[in-house]
Amino acid sequence: MGFLSYRKGRLVFNKIFRGEYVFAKPDYFILTHYPTDSKWQLLNKPITADTFFGKKNERIEQDANKIDKQVKLEIDKLQKLIH
Repeated sequence: MGFLSYRKGRLVFNKIFRGEYVFAKPDYFILTHYPTDSKWQLLNKPITADTFFGKKNERIEQDANKIDKQVKLEIDKLQKLIH
């Protein structure tokens, strides 16, 4: 992940470390990423494209807050190991 900027007249890609994507659980990753082959969702019950691209998915919505908390705890653990 990152962004583009100009440095000394040249376009440069600036990398940004996003800890939430390291060892992300499938239930978390499916909130923002939809693989075209359902086996790569790595979910017990894969979701449909309709569900991902707009229709309400109650299971994912209910779990989103719980998953976010788990991810933040994992990020904290990783950051403590790095520093």
